[in-house]
Amino acid sequence: MGKHIFSALCTVVMMWMVVRASLHSGSTTALVSNIVYMTTGFVMFVELVTYHRWPKGMPKQVMQVVDYCGIFFTIAALKRIQ
Repeated sequence: MGKHIFSALCTVVMMWMVVRASLHSGSTTALVSNIVYMTTGFVMFVELVTYHRWPKGMPKQVMQVVDYCGIFFTIAALKRIQ
């Protein structure tokens, strides 16, 4: 779980760096794509922390579905950047 918290914090730092670089490039498409990608990555790591801390039961099953959706959205955002 600690590595997921660390990854979420690293994602915030990377988001700041990537958004700053996108602003300097002047490309609105790059800016929006990078914000979407970094946001989905951050949400995915936060969701993983929540999932691993949650007790077993129905909410944990829902969190597993949300986890899969987060992975899908992160991959979809990455495809948009390419």
